[in-house]
Amino acid sequence: MTMQKEQNYNPNLIVLYSKDVEKSEAFYQNALDRKPIAKFEGFALFQISDQMQLGIQAESDILPQPTGPYGGFELCISDVSIADVNALCEQWKAQKFHFILEPQHLEFGYTAVITDPDGHRLRICATDTSGLQER
Repeated sequence: MTMQKEQNYNPNLIVLYSKDVEKSEAFYQNALDRKPIAKFEGFALFQISDQMQLGIQAESDILPQPTGPYGGFELCISDVSIADVNALCEQWKAQKFHFILEPQHLEFGYTAVITDPDGHRLRICATDTSGLQER
């Protein structure tokens, strides 16, 4: 009997389609306070955690072509405190990012949401389930 190695196929890359990769690259560079780790024609790649990357891909270059409207996706920063939410929101306001939800308490935690140039959402949230209420 041959034993096969068990594979763990864990997602490691989120790709957002963009009408203007350079504009979106600048947005994420400022919003996440990090530079892309790689850039190619129509594509920028950010390391967003040890095991997760964020790709910004020109929508015109992806096959099959994307369908449907943008804005049904959300990237969330949730391992934070209420003070972290307020501090990052102040930075985002100084950079004149578009808030679709100002910092506030909702049933799941203290949160705020901005959108990127293509309408994708970026949320920061001190969740009630994280135990990070007021640290």
